[in-house]
Amino acid sequence: MKPKDYMEKVLQLENKDYKGIQHRLSRVFINRLLHAGMGITTESGEFLDMLKKHIFYGKELDTINLKEELGDLLFYIALAMDELGTTFEEVMKINFEKLSARYPNKFTKEDATNRDLDKEREILEQGYPELKDYQLPERKTFFDKDVGVWVVEALDYYLASQGKTKEEAINSFKIIVQGQIILDKEAGLVPLEQARKK
Repeated sequence: MKPKDYMEKVLQLENKDYKGIQHRLSRVFINRLLHAGMGITTESGEFLDMLKKHIFYGKELDTINLKEELGDLLFYIALAMDELGTTFEEVMKINFEKLSARYPNKFTKEDATNRDLDKEREILEQGYPELKDYQLPERKTFFDKDVGVWVVEALDYYLASQGKTKEEAINSFKIIVQGQIILDKEAGLVPLEQARKK
């Protein structure tokens, strides 16, 4: 294959739905996750680059800088978790349960190769089963100084929650959304449609 033929094929396969792409990029939800994803990738690259320079170029390994990069990674992970409406505790718990199902006793090559993906998915969805087919609505999270509570408020729906801590407000929001979905399904309605701001 010649470079010219390859380039023609690439341009033929490129997604040219720029209007759709622009629409998706206009959402705060996607922008925050994109920011987090770019940050995670960048910081992971910096962490890996230090290991590369130590292993292949003989440069001294700067463990202090490695720890700094881990902190930077946590920053972007926390940003993504906030937008996804989850917490460190919830992510750690679900990750531990998933890995415990994958490796019942200890790591083995056989278990790593023969994963039960359905069982792992079930574990990931167990906390909020009614939300598995639905994305949490875009929302803002803030501390209301007047009342002294954390508030989570949907941008496009009449849905909100509050809590003494940010994690409590986020978890309450998930429960409220889950409850609304259940009620709408039982009433034969499109989930969350009745709660949408007109």
